Amino acid sequence: MSLLDQCMQEAPLVTIAGTGGMGKTRLAMNYAASTERFEQVVMVDVAKARTLDEFLTGVTEALEPVLEAMPGAGSGRIERLGHALASLGDSLILVDNLEQVVDPAAHAMRQWLEIAPEVSFLATSREALRLRGERLIRLSPLPEDEAVELFAHRARQVRPEFDLDETNRAAVAEIVRYLDAVPLAVELAAARVNVVAPADILERLTGEGGGLHTLIRKTRHATVRHQSMHATLYWSWELLEPEEREVLAGASVFRGSFDLPAAEAVLETDAPVWVGDVLESLVDKSLVVTRRAPGSKRGALRFQLFATTREFADTMLEGERRDELERRHARYFAERLANSKKLRRAEDLANVEKAFWASLGTDDATAARLALGAYRLRRARDGHSSRQLEVVDAALGGAFDDPKLRAKLLGARARCYYAEGRYTEALADVDAGLDAAAQVDATARRAHLLYRKGTVLRAAGKPSAARQPLREALELADSLRDAPAIVKMRQIRAIVDYELGDFDSAAAELAHALELARRHAIEALEARVLVDLCRCQVPTGDLESAAHSLDGARSIDTAAAPRFQMRWLEAHGELEWYRGHNKRAYESFRRALDYASKEDWSKTSAGRRLNPLRFGLSALDATDDETSPEAYLRTVLQTVWDTEDIPDRVQARTRLAIIHLRRGEFREAVRLMRLATGEVDALESGRLRAHVRCWAAVAEAALGGRERAERLLDEARAGFEELGARALLDDVAYFLRAGDCLGQEGHASALELDDIVEDLSTRAKERRFQPQARIWRWVCYDHLLELAELFESAANSIAPQEGLMVARDGSAFRLPDGEHVDLSSRQALSLILAELARRRAAGEDDGISVDALSQVGWPDEKLTKSAGSSRVYTAIRTLRTMGLDGILLTGREGYVLDPELDFAWLE
Repeated sequence: MSLLDQCMQEAPLVTIAGTGGMGKTRLAMNYAASTERFEQVVMVDVAKARTLDEFLTGVTEALEPVLEAMPGAGSGRIERLGHALASLGDSLILVDNLEQVVDPAAHAMRQWLEIAPEVSFLATSREALRLRGERLIRLSPLPEDEAVELFAHRARQVRPEFDLDETNRAAVAEIVRYLDAVPLAVELAAARVNVVAPADILERLTGEGGGLHTLIRKTRHATVRHQSMHATLYWSWELLEPEEREVLAGASVFRGSFDLPAAEAVLETDAPVWVGDVLESLVDKSLVVTRRAPGSKRGALRFQLFATTREFADTMLEGERRDELERRHARYFAERLANSKKLRRAEDLANVEKAFWASLGTDDATAARLALGAYRLRRARDGHSSRQLEVVDAALGGAFDDPKLRAKLLGARARCYYAEGRYTEALADVDAGLDAAAQVDATARRAHLLYRKGTVLRAAGKPSAARQPLREALELADSLRDAPAIVKMRQIRAIVDYELGDFDSAAAELAHALELARRHAIEALEARVLVDLCRCQVPTGDLESAAHSLDGARSIDTAAAPRFQMRWLEAHGELEWYRGHNKRAYESFRRALDYASKEDWSKTSAGRRLNPLRFGLSALDATDDETSPEAYLRTVLQTVWDTEDIPDRVQARTRLAIIHLRRGEFREAVRLMRLATGEVDALESGRLRAHVRCWAAVAEAALGGRERAERLLDEARAGFEELGARALLDDVAYFLRAGDCLGQEGHASALELDDIVEDLSTRAKERRFQPQARIWRWVCYDHLLELAELFESAANSIAPQEGLMVARDGSAFRLPDGEHVDLSSRQALSLILAELARRRAAGEDDGISVDALSQVGWPDEKLTKSAGSSRVYTAIRTLRTMGLDGILLTGREGYVLDPELDFAWLE
């Protein structure tokens, strides 16, 4: 409103322009009602005018109430009407709906501006009048928050109790975004809440066939063209020239924005006009919008249709013309992919994906190339998303004979599976991709696939198995002299060595990678290598070198990306934690967590999550803050719940159990540690298996399960002896000895307890790896007496529990606490549970694979591997939420019912 008032002070003619439904008339009327600058305001509606005479008649009729003598018809009518306007003095003439009579109105108003200079004109139109002195205000969509409030306001007019809350706010925001925040479209959608919930409105808008039929309201005070978006847009359509109609309808084949070369290639018409000129005219008429391409050095323009305009234009596109444009569109973007420099990442993604779906089934080879391009563009923009997997999976189902292209697509799908923690499927695709690459000379592709195989094996907790494919990948990359690939491969080899405890080998790999990154001036990789080098130097005690590596990484300008900052802060937190500076460590981990929380967890690969042990314990040591690490750990668990990302799941459960131990919530600690123990055996890492068993022993002892604790300690002892590391085991022994000492006969031997505490304190000072001693001091020292007292009370209150009982056909089961669950109406769940129970009864504890469960649950359906896996993951999640959480475990070969829990058939 302030901009309009300023323009009215500076110019005799102001035109408010914008596409239909943008609020032009409302803005003009509100201004006319509120302004005090003019002696009088005259409202002129020329919506029905189509000729000059009809326009002049409309103006004359509006002036009748304020003029004593009206000019007659005939020659000189414009001039006579101009003198009549001049007699009004300092007045405002608001002329509404000029778009259908722009040229005649411009002809008349040019003369009136000269004859009546004291009169000001405010016009609303979908295009400018192009008169000298005219000021144009082109309306844009509302800001999203204002559009959401407009939706809520209009919704309350039809449903007074409507309110924005957590159940509908996200859906309303999506509706607003889909409708490009065009005010009339938002109002029409909001009018539907009287009978349809916002989530259903969104589904109707975005579903098959489009949503223009949803944007309709019946009201007596609105004009016909304002009672639906279709009528509003049809009003503009009728005013277009034939070539404008043809180009506007054709532009509906694009998704998102498009540039002029794309328009020229796809929208060529038979008319002797340049497509660029027609687009310019459509921009002037507010049916197409333009914007500058982000990052374009030459400021290139891109064109775009609002969603409602595109849907309307699509209804005006005839069948044969549509088919021809779809073919042109797909062909153009397939050719453009061949020269990736011509593609803009975010801007071209929607069109590439659209071209892919249009080509699939008719030209599968072209569709495959488009799928690969869409995968790369979306990954560059979003990281990982389920849309990538959907596109690549569909492309691989097509019929095309190009082994190299198939190998690339299999590698892309493997990366998607890897990001989702579906490691078995990722490895299967990698192996299939290697077979395809072997049919052609595709050395670079084989190197990439072998690298991917190594990263998947490492993430799956099998670092030793990862060494061989990574060695082969590095040899191939060396033969190609591909410096960036070599650096990345040495990085992952170093991480594998680090996880296997071979710190010297890890440091050597990173030294090679660092030298190569610097020689080829690859600064981004240099920074990442320095961070990894720091993390390898810290456990060896070389903290000064680790700090120097971190400083070097921070000094590289290209290292400012948010994801790098997260990794740098995590490494800094580890360094400070090893130094014993808990508050500094906590602050670094807290800042790293802030970066992580801004990322969609579905876009974050398994190996990039923050270290839950360091964050959780530094937070507790520094601030007694349990809320932040607990919330973070539960987020990790939720993210990896139905994946094969066992290492993250095991570590998160173990750290949560530590928090519950500190609170004295021993039963929950035991539950979490039994889950972790049940899954950790599927991993290769003996260190992690032994570590988890130590904490499981503490939890079992706290709850009175002394025999189980001793067995777990024996298993941990064997693992640590194999690793040559006894320190952690000794600390556990001290802890249990202290618990015995304090728990006997309800009192403690103060002298013996003092000796234990002194031993622990000395070990914490002398131990090379001091942080591990601090962990045990935290549990055993500061809270030892409190824990021991709780041990005693907990041991006396443990209630015996029954085991799991399952019906032989899987139609029901009874939980250890006695709860009965009926599955008789859930056939697939019953079949899966029956097979799991049969194996449990037979003592088959290795587990059953996802593929096998897919065949068990849906024996009469021919499912694709991806669809079957998705159904199984959903079924497992459902069974766990129905009470089998902690009982239905992930074993060495797949899913298994807890072999430690008593089992019987439910007759």
